[in-house]
Amino acid sequence: MDDVFTISRSRKVPRYVGTVVEFDERLQCGTIMPDDRDIEVFVSATQIVGGGSLSEGDRVSFVQAPCARGFLARVVRRVSEATANKEVRNA
Repeated sequence: MDDVFTISRSRKVPRYVGTVVEFDERLQCGTIMPDDRDIEVFVSATQIVGGGSLSEGDRVSFVQAPCARGFLARVVRRVSEATANKEVRNA
């Protein structure tokens, strides 16, 4: 998996790797703690690639975007531990 998300030919955005802290099935939203930062990032089920939901402790990669209350995770993908370690090294 690439360590960047291509928005257009001229603009690439870094992907981050983190752990799901919580995810409310009823509200279909939760938070992710990035590996390299001490902030929680909001995540909505609408941003999960392939649909579905997340569980506490899931490892994910995502694009981080600013929002009114902090940061929003976009293009969220579940990753294996091996893939997560590769993305961290390549970032």
